Amino acid sequence: MVSVCVVTYNHEKYLKEALDSILSQQTNFPFEICIGEDESTDNTPNICLDYASKFPDLIRLFTRSEKDKIYINGVKTGRYNTRETINASRGKYIAMCEGDDYWTDPLKLQKQVDFLELHHEYPACVHLAETKIETGNFQKEVFPELPKDQTFTVLDSLDHTKMFAATASLVFRKMNFFNEPWMNECFMGDRIIFSTLAAKGPIAVIPDVMSVYRRHDGGAVANFMTNSGVLAGKKSRVVFFENIGEVVGTSYDVEVKRIMGLRYFTKEYARACLLPGKLSFKQRVKGLCDAIFRKPYWGSFIKTPGRFREVVGWAKVVLSPVKRMCIKK
Repeated sequence: MVSVCVVTYNHEKYLKEALDSILSQQTNFPFEICIGEDESTDNTPNICLDYASKFPDLIRLFTRSEKDKIYINGVKTGRYNTRETINASRGKYIAMCEGDDYWTDPLKLQKQVDFLELHHEYPACVHLAETKIETGNFQKEVFPELPKDQTFTVLDSLDHTKMFAATASLVFRKMNFFNEPWMNECFMGDRIIFSTLAAKGPIAVIPDVMSVYRRHDGGAVANFMTNSGVLAGKKSRVVFFENIGEVVGTSYDVEVKRIMGLRYFTKEYARACLLPGKLSFKQRVKGLCDAIFRKPYWGSFIKTPGRFREVVGWAKVVLSPVKRMCIKK
């Protein structure tokens, strides 16, 4: 009936809590636990083997190889592990719980599956979650902010300025993800999953707090705090918004361009900001002129903040080689 996908890498401090929270679920249907172990360098593999041997009827363990890992903009990711673990699942429904998160309600699965069984128009449902930092303190805020109609749509999934929902809160009707090449060039795996699901229909939000999202030094958020992670994240946003129309449909093109415009305004400017070394001086000047004189003219500077930032950004891109020459002198 349900496959719980647990992807894990170097989670020796947290994995037992995650697995115990899943094993404690009280349901009137069978479920399996699919663990994708990504060749961790700590004690995570032994913990996985121990649980798999204790619960052979419940747990299916998939061990990955370092050579299969997918690098995105030079940063090693768990994308292959996530994709293949979901693909290997056998349930009608898929629930997600990464190895450093955990569930707090023993009826979580039952509540979400009951909802999806009754409401076939929803491809997925999520719920509220709390955040726990490594010191053990809970943040007071609960996320995501509960929508008035208790549903998320495609537009919500595209808004990368706020947390959409905790991955450990997600239960969806089985489907595969990351089938397009560009999806393996984009860090925003959660956004791809949520956008793909939202394109099938609204995602319901159950107003119960039933999981904990953990933040720690080895987590995805910490990786983004490094210089390489920040740059990879910026490039990923460009790739995401350039291609997500293939998933959500062309009816959202205007909204995609609007969201992209808040930061980049045009694809050309985005690539200039992230890959300036690949542009000739003539291309840089052309980009600046286009940013200044492209219709609509000055009125759009007021209506769209991204337009003003674009002009300033192009000016910096044009002047950067001149600045380097002056420094060398």
